[in-house]
Amino acid sequence: MAHPRRGRGAEALRSGVQRDARARRSQQPFDHPRQPREHRQRSGRSAGGARVRARTAEDPPGDRIQAPRAGGARERIGSRGAARRFGPGHHDAGSRRHAARGRRHSVQRRREQDRGRHRGEAAGKGRRRLRGGVERGPLDRSRGGALADPRLAREPGRSAAFGVTSASRGIPRGVAPNAWAARIAERRAAGCPLLDLTIANPTRVGLSGASQEVLAALDDRAAREDHPDPRGLPRARAAVSAYYRERGTPVDADAIVLTTGTSESYAHLFRLLADPGEAVLVPTPSYPLVEPIARLESLEVVPYRLAWDGAWHLDVASLDEALARAGDRARAVIVVEPNHPTGTCLSASEREALETRLEARGLALISDEVFGDFPWPPRAAVFPGWLGERRAPTFVLGGLSKACGLPQLKVGWVALAGPGRAATIEGLEWIADLFLTVSGPAQHALPQWLAGRAAYHRRVRERIARNRESLTRFVARHPEASLLGGEGGWAQVLRLPARDSDPSLALLERDVIVHPGHFYELDREGCVVLSLIVEIATMEHGLARIAESLTAT
Repeated sequence: MAHPRRGRGAEALRSGVQRDARARRSQQPFDHPRQPREHRQRSGRSAGGARVRARTAEDPPGDRIQAPRAGGARERIGSRGAARRFGPGHHDAGSRRHAARGRRHSVQRRREQDRGRHRGEAAGKGRRRLRGGVERGPLDRSRGGALADPRLAREPGRSAAFGVTSASRGIPRGVAPNAWAARIAERRAAGCPLLDLTIANPTRVGLSGASQEVLAALDDRAAREDHPDPRGLPRARAAVSAYYRERGTPVDADAIVLTTGTSESYAHLFRLLADPGEAVLVPTPSYPLVEPIARLESLEVVPYRLAWDGAWHLDVASLDEALARAGDRARAVIVVEPNHPTGTCLSASEREALETRLEARGLALISDEVFGDFPWPPRAAVFPGWLGERRAPTFVLGGLSKACGLPQLKVGWVALAGPGRAATIEGLEWIADLFLTVSGPAQHALPQWLAGRAAYHRRVRERIARNRESLTRFVARHPEASLLGGEGGWAQVLRLPARDSDPSLALLERDVIVHPGHFYELDREGCVVLSLIVEIATMEHGLARIAESLTAT
């Protein structure tokens, strides 16, 4: 019987040969000669091998994705997987899709000559990949490369979770429910009537946007034939463009790419902007979904801090430390506006500080703005977001889940702003063309859904206002508790007296479900997170039980 590691090595070697050939076949424009290996794009070099120069006044706008920082800073934005295939002037607007498909159809014609010509160098690359895969493990962001969890280190040649030799290290293995989840399961199994103050799905709290009229829009005769567009159907992108124009932040429809939601938007952008082993910066506290998506793409997540000192603000020193720690591996900084769960946006001075650093280091900005339509009273205007004139490549995320209360219909988008937009949109289009995940009927119905969102917005804003009134009365009656700021969004941080190491577990004994603060990396004791869109009666009853826990001896 063959040794399992040797078998795995041979398989990885064959896979390396095939992947290397595919990459070479797709990386070159048809009207240019194939480039030798030593001239392929590396950090700080163009696809032709020349050092990228700084932008001058004579350069036309958008002729490169970003200008390099003086003094040898990183001089590219984009993963090698996307950047090798796309560059300024590669294809005109009318031939992009034809060329993308042409690259795929050219595979058979080039397979035999590539297989013989490059077998030796591809085999070497396959061996290097194998060694790298054996030696690398999940990165611990606190120690810059050590294993984050010894349980994730797998035996040579075998995955404990799947019993196979090819499972990704980005997938958790043998993860048992934490104490909070296990206790909820126990209480439910015992038939306890739990009051869940964490529900943030509008369809489960009487706020669904899926009326009969909304669902009828799916029965569009035009949707009975499939005519996919990698960016999304023009009428659907035009509807998203109109949505932003109504919000006061216009963006051209050609600068929009549709996805199935923000999770896929993050994944596509990580593929576009970074190679495995590189890094993205994320705020803490914040929504915990970004980290596993980044790790699944083999990226390191480096946190920077939002600090509380009576109000939430960007800890600029922490941002600088994160940038220094990531170094040349940094590719993008993520913001969530308004943040989840703090409900805050960066101030004008904090925006300036962040954008100055992005521009100086040639980094991209990813702004998750799914909660931007929901300011808290007395503010009425929506949050402005990051679209408009920007000094760094900027990607703004949105979607139907929050904008229209339709999470089940799976439509999101990425809107682009800033320098180098034309080249960047081609790379994102190429990635989207590989998946074509957005439903055709949903795209045809999108204009009607977005146009009819006003009534849904009024209902959600009223729910948020009523629940915040209940919370305000609660902390007025119980001054030992406090609300930690915020300007908008669907979540509220509530700080309770630190009588228990985890108040979320103590409240489960009273059949109240709240999120533990550590889920969001809140670094203050006693913090829990509540949803502001739960039903009003549920919020009031849940707060009454929390009050009982505060008065109990």
